[in-house]
Amino acid sequence: MSNATNLAAIKQTYYLIDDNFDQIYSQCNTPDLKQQATELRDGARDAYWKAVAANLADETNLVNTIRKQLQ
Repeated sequence: MSNATNLAAIKQTYYLIDDNFDQIYSQCNTPDLKQQATELRDGARDAYWKAVAANLADETNLVNTIRKQLQ
């Protein structure tokens, strides 16, 4: 899988959880479940932004290819 494919999958997962978070959270009937739901959403958010940052890093294949072409 390419970085773009991985990023798209992570983004889709994060948006799915985030877009439905209120409904998910409202179904949690104990403090532990509410905490787990919150941690799931926050973990998905962090994974998404970590993937975005990695995709924008200066050492990606795309950046290296462009550097070689410019030399």
